[in-house]
Amino acid sequence: MSVVSIEARVFTAARVLSLLSDSRRAQIAERAEGPKPPLPDARGFALDASAVLPLDPAAAALVAEAWVESALRLPRARHEQARVKHPVVLREETHPLALQGIRSVVGSERSAPRREALLGAYTARLADIAAASRAVVDSLRGAMDALPAALRDVHAPSVDDVDALLAATDDLWRELDQRVLRALELDPGRLTWGDRLRSFAGPSLVREVPPATWSALALVWWSRVGLEAALRGVRDHLGASSPQGAGVYAVVDAAEGRAWLLGRPSPTAWDAAEVLGAGSVCAGAVAARGLWAAHRRGVDRFADGVLHALGRRLSHERSFLRRSAQLDGLARERVRVEALHAEVARLRFDAVMARFTRDALARAPQLGARFAEAITRAWGIAPPPTWAPHLVTAAMDAGGPWGGRWGERALGARGEAVLRERLRARFDEDWHRNPHAGEWLRASLDALRVEGVAGWKGDPGMTVAAQVMRLTEDYLRAG
Repeated sequence: MSVVSIEARVFTAARVLSLLSDSRRAQIAERAEGPKPPLPDARGFALDASAVLPLDPAAAALVAEAWVESALRLPRARHEQARVKHPVVLREETHPLALQGIRSVVGSERSAPRREALLGAYTARLADIAAASRAVVDSLRGAMDALPAALRDVHAPSVDDVDALLAATDDLWRELDQRVLRALELDPGRLTWGDRLRSFAGPSLVREVPPATWSALALVWWSRVGLEAALRGVRDHLGASSPQGAGVYAVVDAAEGRAWLLGRPSPTAWDAAEVLGAGSVCAGAVAARGLWAAHRRGVDRFADGVLHALGRRLSHERSFLRRSAQLDGLARERVRVEALHAEVARLRFDAVMARFTRDALARAPQLGARFAEAITRAWGIAPPPTWAPHLVTAAMDAGGPWGGRWGERALGARGEAVLRERLRARFDEDWHRNPHAGEWLRASLDALRVEGVAGWKGDPGMTVAAQVMRLTEDYLRAG
């Protein structure tokens, strides 16, 4: 295969991914009416990816991703239609609830009986759309089977990585979970799945800092450190990159170098943290300029993950909560503990779901038992088995723990541990108020063009142990 043909196929693959991304953005912005953009021909991408792999692994990964995304386009659309047709409706309630946001609704519900009623109705609806969920998983299996093992595993964590993360966070998770459950008056010995979702609701975040204020805080610090002036090669990007952040997205005006958060998040702990991360992720392309499509996508994802985690974890920072959110005393401590609890829960869930999704794609035996074991390992309790195919499908969505997003969210979160330590060393704990931090931050991520992600992965701070140590230090810092 000639260099010209490789570049042509990589360009076509990048175009496919761009159009698919534009289509999703239009759906989220409720502009999905009218004809869909035509997709370039994706046939042959699996063979192309295999041929390119020995010459350029980054290019091969991009072509393989375009192959998988194209294969999933129609099954995903049918799955989305099935979700829309089967909303949750409780007896004696007139307003149906969309399946996509039901977990946030359950987490925010204070009444235990209504939580259980919502979960029961939700589980029944998942049974109704189980065939559509399985069709997505089957299509994914077929697409992955056509790729060599090296490309199937390119973004997934190793088993050792998952085990190391879970083991390293066990003590921290147990301590945080006990504190949060006690504050919510939930009995750890009689915990239901609805109680578990409730434990992530972060009532102090909502009570002490209204959701609209979180939206403002997300960009105030970003503007204060000068990131607006430092931006180069910005692009529109969906800011809240997880299902819990639905309803919030960021728009960047490249000409004026400004950004806005649009929409309104649901009032849960993860939403508030996602809004903080949304402001940061607007700058995700600053490190990508000068790279060609395949390498740019990998570097950009890592930078997005680092910046998103950096903004999200501002809710762990004592100085940020005191100076920007104007919280003090017990209120600040409650917010910090709840935010840390949600962050550690997120890391553990990503790890076990990434591993379980790999098992599902490999057609491992006893998937139901594996599913229950995986979620119980992370959170101490598992949802009904009906949730399994739906969660595997969701794992492949934007923000999911697999499907190329492990590198963005989990590896990026480790990169944040490196970056925040350097920011603190250079600008002290008030780095998020220093007007010189933005230019330094841009230059630091710009170094990815030279070092590549592999250069950062070689940093001792990129280990699981370093990441957990940073989170533990956040917890141990005096209120």
